[in-house]
Amino acid sequence: MALDLIKGSSIASTIMVHTSHTILVFALLACTLSAGAQATSYASPQRRDVMAPGGAFVLDVNPDKQQATVYKTHDRDRALWSFERSMWQEKYFLADDGQSVAVLAWKHVQVFDLDQEALQFFKAEGKFKTYAYDDLVVHPSAPRGIGPIGPFWREWFDSASSDGKSLTLVSSGPSTYHFDLSTGEIRNEAFSPRGGLLWILGVLILHLGIILVFRWRRAIKRALPDAKKIRLISLGPLACCVHMWLFLAGVPFVPAVLVFYLQIPLWFACLFLGPFSLVVGLRRPKGHRLGSAILVASTFLLAMGMPWLLWL
Repeated sequence: MALDLIKGSSIASTIMVHTSHTILVFALLACTLSAGAQATSYASPQRRDVMAPGGAFVLDVNPDKQQATVYKTHDRDRALWSFERSMWQEKYFLADDGQSVAVLAWKHVQVFDLDQEALQFFKAEGKFKTYAYDDLVVHPSAPRGIGPIGPFWREWFDSASSDGKSLTLVSSGPSTYHFDLSTGEIRNEAFSPRGGLLWILGVLILHLGIILVFRWRRAIKRALPDAKKIRLISLGPLACCVHMWLFLAGVPFVPAVLVFYLQIPLWFACLFLGPFSLVVGLRRPKGHRLGSAILVASTFLLAMGMPWLLWL
Protein backbone atom coordinates (compact mmCIF):
# COMPACT_ATOMS: atom_id res chain seq x y z
CA MET A 1 0.00 0.00 0.00
CA ALA A 2 2.76 2.39 0.96
CA LEU A 3 4.60 1.51 -2.23
CA ASP A 4 1.49 2.29 -4.30
CA LEU A 5 1.15 5.65 -2.56
CA ILE A 6 4.79 6.48 -3.29
CA LYS A 7 4.36 5.49 -6.92
CA GLY A 8 1.16 7.54 -7.17
CA SER A 9 2.87 10.52 -5.59
CA SER A 10 5.80 10.18 -8.00
CA ILE A 11 3.47 10.02 -11.02
CA ALA A 12 1.49 13.03 -9.77
CA SER A 13 4.64 15.06 -9.22
CA THR A 14 5.88 14.12 -12.70
CA ILE A 15 2.58 15.21 -14.24
CA MET A 16 2.68 18.49 -12.30
CA VAL A 17 6.24 19.18 -13.48
CA HIS A 18 5.33 18.37 -17.08
CA THR A 19 2.19 20.52 -16.84
CA SER A 20 4.09 23.45 -15.38
CA HIS A 21 6.68 23.14 -18.14
CA THR A 22 3.95 23.07 -20.77
CA ILE A 23 2.25 26.14 -19.30
CA LEU A 24 5.59 27.95 -19.17
CA VAL A 25 6.36 27.09 -22.78
CA PHE A 26 3.03 28.29 -24.09
CA ALA A 27 3.12 31.40 -21.89
CA LEU A 28 6.47 32.31 -23.38
CA LEU A 29 5.10 31.55 -26.84
CA ALA A 30 2.08 33.79 -26.27
CA CYS A 31 4.34 36.63 -25.10
CA THR A 32 6.54 36.20 -28.15
CA LEU A 33 3.64 36.22 -30.57
CA SER A 34 1.86 39.16 -28.94
CA ALA A 35 5.07 41.19 -28.99
CA GLY A 36 5.78 40.41 -32.63
CA ALA A 37 2.27 40.82 -34.02
CA GLN A 38 1.90 44.56 -33.61
CA ALA A 39 -0.11 46.20 -36.33
CA THR A 40 -2.03 49.36 -36.89
CA SER A 41 -4.42 50.95 -39.34
CA TYR A 42 -3.28 54.00 -41.25
CA ALA A 43 -5.43 57.09 -41.71
CA SER A 44 -5.88 58.55 -45.16
CA PRO A 45 -3.23 61.17 -45.95
CA GLN A 46 -4.15 64.78 -45.22
CA ARG A 47 -3.33 67.92 -47.17
CA ARG A 48 -0.06 69.39 -45.94
CA ASP A 49 2.76 71.79 -46.74
CA VAL A 50 6.36 70.66 -47.23
CA MET A 51 8.83 73.52 -46.80
CA ALA A 52 12.16 73.66 -48.60
CA PRO A 53 14.98 73.70 -46.01
CA GLY A 54 15.96 77.23 -47.18
CA GLY A 55 12.42 78.48 -46.58
CA ALA A 56 11.94 80.26 -49.93
CA PHE A 57 9.58 77.69 -51.48
CA VAL A 58 6.78 75.44 -50.27
CA LEU A 59 5.17 72.31 -51.71
CA ASP A 60 1.40 71.95 -51.29
CA VAL A 61 0.63 68.19 -51.15
CA ASN A 62 -3.08 67.71 -51.85
CA PRO A 63 -4.27 64.06 -51.70
CA ASP A 64 -7.84 65.04 -52.64
CA LYS A 65 -6.66 66.29 -56.03
CA GLN A 66 -3.74 63.81 -56.19
CA GLN A 67 -1.57 66.82 -56.96
CA ALA A 68 1.55 68.48 -55.53
CA THR A 69 2.09 72.19 -56.29
CA VAL A 70 5.15 74.41 -55.75
CA TYR A 71 4.71 78.01 -54.57
CA LYS A 72 6.91 80.79 -53.32
CA THR A 73 6.50 80.88 -49.56
CA HIS A 74 5.22 84.48 -49.56
CA ASP A 75 3.06 84.17 -52.69
CA ARG A 76 0.55 81.33 -52.41
CA ASP A 77 -1.74 82.84 -55.06
CA ARG A 78 0.44 81.94 -58.04
CA ALA A 79 1.55 78.34 -58.61
CA LEU A 80 5.02 77.91 -60.09
CA TRP A 81 4.57 74.33 -61.26
CA SER A 82 2.88 71.10 -60.23
CA PHE A 83 2.73 67.37 -60.86
CA GLU A 84 0.15 64.65 -60.33
CA ARG A 85 0.58 61.20 -58.80
CA SER A 86 -1.26 58.77 -56.52
CA MET A 87 -0.72 59.65 -52.86
CA TRP A 88 -0.55 57.50 -49.75
CA GLN A 89 2.16 57.58 -47.02
CA GLU A 90 5.00 58.95 -49.15
CA LYS A 91 7.64 61.44 -48.06
CA TYR A 92 8.23 64.61 -50.11
CA PHE A 93 11.45 66.63 -50.30
CA LEU A 94 11.56 70.03 -52.03
CA ALA A 95 14.86 71.49 -53.26
CA ASP A 96 15.98 74.91 -52.01
CA ASP A 97 15.68 76.40 -55.50
CA GLY A 98 12.10 75.10 -55.88
CA GLN A 99 12.99 73.41 -59.16
CA SER A 100 12.77 69.75 -58.18
CA VAL A 101 10.97 67.40 -55.79
CA ALA A 102 11.92 63.94 -54.57
CA VAL A 103 9.13 61.52 -53.61
CA LEU A 104 9.99 58.58 -51.40
CA ALA A 105 7.54 55.66 -51.34
CA TRP A 106 6.05 54.31 -48.11
CA LYS A 107 8.69 52.53 -46.04
CA HIS A 108 6.67 49.28 -46.02
CA VAL A 109 6.62 47.19 -49.19
CA GLN A 110 5.63 43.64 -50.12
CA VAL A 111 8.30 41.32 -51.48
CA PHE A 112 6.25 40.91 -54.65
CA ASP A 113 6.55 44.64 -55.47
CA LEU A 114 10.28 45.23 -55.16
CA ASP A 115 10.59 45.91 -58.89
CA GLN A 116 8.21 48.88 -58.59
CA GLU A 117 9.29 52.52 -58.28
CA ALA A 118 10.46 53.49 -54.80
CA LEU A 119 12.06 56.90 -55.40
CA GLN A 120 10.90 59.46 -57.97
CA PHE A 121 12.25 62.88 -58.96
CA PHE A 122 10.02 65.54 -60.51
CA LYS A 123 10.51 68.89 -62.24
CA ALA A 124 8.13 71.19 -64.07
CA GLU A 125 8.61 69.06 -67.19
CA GLY A 126 7.51 65.91 -65.33
CA LYS A 127 9.14 62.86 -63.80
CA PHE A 128 12.79 62.72 -64.84
CA LYS A 129 14.46 60.06 -62.66
CA THR A 130 13.29 56.92 -60.83
CA TYR A 131 14.73 54.06 -58.76
CA ALA A 132 13.08 50.74 -57.98
CA TYR A 133 13.14 49.20 -54.51
CA ASP A 134 15.58 46.50 -55.56
CA ASP A 135 17.88 49.13 -57.10
CA LEU A 136 18.47 50.46 -53.60
CA VAL A 137 18.06 47.45 -51.30
CA VAL A 138 18.01 43.86 -52.59
CA HIS A 139 16.81 42.26 -49.34
CA PRO A 140 14.73 44.68 -47.22
CA SER A 141 14.46 43.81 -43.56
CA ALA A 142 11.34 42.64 -41.73
CA PRO A 143 9.19 45.42 -40.22
CA ARG A 144 10.24 46.42 -36.71
CA GLY A 145 7.64 47.46 -34.16
CA ILE A 146 4.24 48.61 -35.41
CA GLY A 147 3.52 47.93 -39.06
CA PRO A 148 1.48 45.83 -41.50
CA ILE A 149 0.87 42.19 -40.58
CA GLY A 150 2.08 39.48 -42.92
CA PRO A 151 5.27 37.52 -43.62
CA PHE A 152 5.53 39.14 -47.06
CA TRP A 153 5.91 42.71 -45.73
CA ARG A 154 9.33 44.36 -45.63
CA GLU A 155 10.73 47.69 -44.47
CA TRP A 156 13.00 49.09 -47.15
CA PHE A 157 14.51 52.19 -45.50
CA ASP A 158 15.26 53.43 -41.99
CA SER A 159 15.37 57.20 -42.41
CA ALA A 160 15.53 59.98 -45.00
CA SER A 161 16.49 63.65 -44.78
CA SER A 162 17.34 66.59 -47.05
CA ASP A 163 19.45 69.73 -46.77
CA GLY A 164 17.81 71.35 -49.79
CA LYS A 165 20.46 70.24 -52.25
CA SER A 166 20.79 66.54 -51.59
CA LEU A 167 18.68 63.70 -50.22
CA THR A 168 20.18 61.23 -47.73
CA LEU A 169 18.53 57.82 -47.63
CA VAL A 170 19.50 55.19 -45.07
CA SER A 171 18.24 51.89 -46.46
CA SER A 172 17.42 48.84 -44.37
CA GLY A 173 20.22 47.07 -46.22
CA PRO A 174 23.97 47.70 -46.06
CA SER A 175 23.92 51.02 -47.99
CA THR A 176 23.32 54.72 -47.30
CA TYR A 177 22.69 56.87 -50.40
CA HIS A 178 23.19 60.57 -51.10
CA PHE A 179 21.17 61.84 -54.10
CA ASP A 180 21.51 65.14 -55.92
CA LEU A 181 18.04 66.72 -55.86
CA SER A 182 18.61 68.65 -59.11
CA THR A 183 19.72 65.65 -61.20
CA GLY A 184 18.43 62.63 -59.26
CA GLU A 185 21.84 60.99 -59.55
CA ILE A 186 23.56 59.19 -56.68
CA ARG A 187 26.36 61.40 -55.41
CA ASN A 188 27.70 58.89 -52.95
CA GLU A 189 26.94 55.42 -51.61
CA ALA A 190 28.29 54.57 -48.16
CA PHE A 191 28.26 51.47 -45.95
CA SER A 192 25.36 51.41 -43.48
CA PRO A 193 26.54 49.85 -40.17
CA ARG A 194 23.10 48.61 -39.14
CA GLY A 195 22.31 46.87 -42.43
CA GLY A 196 25.80 45.37 -42.60
CA LEU A 197 25.58 44.07 -39.04
CA LEU A 198 22.23 42.40 -39.79
CA TRP A 199 23.79 40.62 -42.75
CA ILE A 200 26.76 39.47 -40.66
CA LEU A 201 24.40 38.36 -37.88
CA GLY A 202 22.35 36.32 -40.35
CA VAL A 203 25.44 34.51 -41.64
CA LEU A 204 26.66 33.80 -38.09
CA ILE A 205 23.25 32.37 -37.16
CA LEU A 206 23.42 30.04 -40.17
CA HIS A 207 26.82 28.73 -39.06
CA LEU A 208 25.47 28.32 -35.52
CA GLY A 209 22.64 26.16 -36.86
CA ILE A 210 25.06 23.90 -38.73
CA ILE A 211 27.16 23.43 -35.59
CA LEU A 212 24.11 22.78 -33.40
CA VAL A 213 22.63 20.14 -35.67
CA PHE A 214 25.72 17.94 -35.31
CA ARG A 215 25.98 18.48 -31.55
CA TRP A 216 22.28 17.78 -31.01
CA ARG A 217 22.37 14.59 -33.04
CA ARG A 218 25.17 13.20 -30.91
CA ALA A 219 23.50 14.29 -27.66
CA ILE A 220 20.10 12.85 -28.61
CA LYS A 221 21.68 9.58 -29.76
CA ARG A 222 23.37 9.19 -26.38
CA ALA A 223 20.32 10.21 -24.32
CA LEU A 224 17.65 8.37 -26.33
CA PRO A 225 19.42 5.57 -28.24
CA ASP A 226 16.25 3.53 -28.90
CA ALA A 227 14.14 6.36 -30.34
CA LYS A 228 15.51 6.81 -33.83
CA LYS A 229 12.59 8.88 -35.09
CA ILE A 230 12.98 11.32 -32.23
CA ARG A 231 16.38 12.30 -33.61
CA LEU A 232 14.44 14.25 -36.22
CA ILE A 233 14.30 17.12 -33.71
CA SER A 234 18.02 17.59 -34.30
CA LEU A 235 16.97 19.34 -37.51
CA GLY A 236 15.02 21.88 -35.46
CA PRO A 237 17.90 24.25 -34.68
CA LEU A 238 19.01 24.11 -38.31
CA ALA A 239 15.50 24.97 -39.57
CA CYS A 240 15.30 27.93 -37.18
CA CYS A 241 18.75 29.22 -38.00
CA VAL A 242 18.28 28.93 -41.77
CA HIS A 243 14.95 30.72 -41.40
CA MET A 244 16.54 33.57 -39.43
CA TRP A 245 19.46 33.75 -41.86
CA LEU A 246 17.09 34.19 -44.80
CA PHE A 247 15.02 36.72 -42.85
CA LEU A 248 17.97 38.85 -41.76
CA ALA A 249 20.44 38.59 -44.62
CA GLY A 250 18.73 37.06 -47.63
CA VAL A 251 20.82 35.32 -50.27
CA PRO A 252 23.18 37.33 -52.49
CA PHE A 253 22.12 37.52 -56.15
CA VAL A 254 18.76 35.86 -55.35
CA PRO A 255 15.58 38.02 -55.53
CA ALA A 256 13.87 38.60 -52.19
CA VAL A 257 10.60 37.10 -53.45
CA LEU A 258 12.35 33.75 -54.11
CA VAL A 259 13.86 33.88 -50.62
CA PHE A 260 10.34 34.41 -49.29
CA TYR A 261 9.15 31.26 -51.09
CA LEU A 262 12.07 29.35 -49.55
CA GLN A 263 10.94 30.50 -46.11
CA ILE A 264 7.43 29.06 -46.45
CA PRO A 265 8.46 25.38 -45.98
CA LEU A 266 10.75 26.47 -43.15
CA TRP A 267 7.79 28.00 -41.32
CA PHE A 268 5.92 24.70 -41.52
CA ALA A 269 9.05 22.78 -40.50
CA CYS A 270 9.34 24.95 -37.39
CA LEU A 271 5.63 24.48 -36.69
CA PHE A 272 6.00 20.69 -36.90
CA LEU A 273 9.29 20.37 -35.02
CA GLY A 274 8.16 22.67 -32.19
CA PRO A 275 5.47 20.38 -30.69
CA PHE A 276 7.58 17.31 -31.53
CA SER A 277 10.59 18.58 -29.59
CA LEU A 278 8.27 19.74 -26.78
CA VAL A 279 7.07 16.16 -26.30
CA VAL A 280 10.66 14.88 -26.34
CA GLY A 281 11.67 17.48 -23.77
CA LEU A 282 8.90 16.41 -21.42
CA ARG A 283 9.98 12.74 -21.80
CA ARG A 284 13.61 13.46 -21.06
CA PRO A 285 15.54 11.25 -18.61
CA LYS A 286 15.39 12.66 -15.11
CA GLY A 287 18.10 15.20 -14.46
CA HIS A 288 19.29 15.20 -18.08
CA ARG A 289 20.17 18.68 -19.33
CA LEU A 290 19.25 17.81 -22.91
CA GLY A 291 15.55 17.92 -22.10
CA SER A 292 15.75 21.43 -20.70
CA ALA A 293 17.59 22.57 -23.81
CA ILE A 294 14.94 20.92 -26.00
CA LEU A 295 12.16 22.70 -24.07
CA VAL A 296 13.77 26.05 -24.73
CA ALA A 297 14.37 25.20 -28.39
CA SER A 298 10.79 23.97 -28.84
CA THR A 299 9.44 27.29 -27.56
CA PHE A 300 11.59 29.07 -30.11
CA LEU A 301 10.53 26.70 -32.89
CA LEU A 302 6.86 27.20 -32.08
CA ALA A 303 7.33 30.97 -32.00
CA MET A 304 8.92 30.82 -35.46
CA GLY A 305 6.22 28.60 -36.95
CA MET A 306 2.97 29.75 -35.33
CA PRO A 307 2.85 33.26 -36.89
CA TRP A 308 2.49 31.67 -40.32
CA LEU A 309 -0.87 30.16 -39.29
CA LEU A 310 -1.93 33.45 -37.69
CA TRP A 311 -1.12 35.36 -40.90
CA LEU A 312 -3.10 32.88 -43.00
